[in-house]
Amino acid sequence: MSEYWDIVQFKKGRSGKVSATKLGYAKKRDDGGFYLNFDALPICGEEVSVSVCPQREKGASPAKRELDDEIPF
Repeated sequence: MSEYWDIVQFKKGRSGKVSATKLGYAKKRDDGGFYLNFDALPICGEEVSVSVCPQREKGASPAKRELDDEIPF
């Protein structure tokens, strides 16, 4: 079975908050390398860096979390 990874670019905004943009995916090859498939190119400024991370579950977002009906005060 093939192993897939997300290709993401992390960027700090003016407010200091860091955001991640998914640029494509990487597929692990049998020889240990990766096949990279970009949906977008990371062009901003003079230096470009990307990260290869384990894929997140479909629909998963760090901003989404389970909420309960408890009021914290």
